[in-house]
Amino acid sequence: MSANASIEVRNLSLVVPYYAQPERISSSWLGTLVGAATSVPRRRFATLLDQVSFNIGEGERVALIGRNGAGKSTLLRVLAGAFEPTSGSITVNGSRQALLSIGLGFNAEATIMENIFLRATAMGVPSRDIQGLVKPVLEFSGLAAVANRRLLTLSSGQRMRLGFAISTAIPTDIMLLDEWFGAGDAQFLRRARQRMMDRMEGSRIVVVASHNDSLLRKLCDRALLLDGGKLVFDGGVGEALAEYRRRNQAEETEEEIARRKAARKAKIKAAQKLVASYEARKRARKEAQAKARAEAKAKATAKKKAQDSTEEAGQGAGVGARQGGDEP
Repeated sequence: MSANASIEVRNLSLVVPYYAQPERISSSWLGTLVGAATSVPRRRFATLLDQVSFNIGEGERVALIGRNGAGKSTLLRVLAGAFEPTSGSITVNGSRQALLSIGLGFNAEATIMENIFLRATAMGVPSRDIQGLVKPVLEFSGLAAVANRRLLTLSSGQRMRLGFAISTAIPTDIMLLDEWFGAGDAQFLRRARQRMMDRMEGSRIVVVASHNDSLLRKLCDRALLLDGGKLVFDGGVGEALAEYRRRNQAEETEEEIARRKAARKAKIKAAQKLVASYEARKRARKEAQAKARAEAKAKATAKKKAQDSTEEAGQGAGVGARQGGDEP
């Protein structure tokens, strides 16, 4: 790992081209089809990120907040190196891993074993280290028995398990997370959450995009609020969430509010389990440290008592010898 992990972003912008059909109003179905077939698409540009600047230092846990389409996932991809910014600069010190697209670097026609090599290569893992990842990845994903089968024969859940196992196989300085905490059946999901917490605790910088308020409050100590590709707030998580609600309350319709509340209720149980696991691990770590200190203290006390007893016994023997020598 590098000496100092950090992320520095200066005036970063990302503009992408897209093609749109000219607007046409037709009175008939046939006219609509003819217009769609004969009209020439026009090239236009969309600004996904607009003059974004911030610094992230070692030890920080940063939340990315914003509505859908605000630029959170796009920013994560730029930080991961998947997108090249149109203008501005980004400097990243430290190894980084992004858990954004579970299927990145996979080939459906290749075997599971071959896909481990392909995905690890796409992640930038040195070829000399990839061989050592194969067995742990197969064991964690539960796919060791089918390692020589082609990827296209796996279910979607098995593919997600394989992608998660590879993506989190190597600890890194910087972890970039899009909101994703599910990977197959309940048994694997528990192990995935535990590994996720291990990686987050071991990483020196964590950047996570999420709509789950309680999760962000527990895991993060800073938040960046994005709106329309612009950074509009940088500060504490509570203040950022309040600013997010203030900006969007007037714009949301009743239907949007209902959908948002329903989505939040659907995620709250998973978030509670994740937070409970995190708190339990913290308590267990503190208890283990306290126990270790108590044991060390007890050993030191016992050792001192033993030394004192030995010294007393030696002194007693010396006195007895002297008394015996004085007798006529």
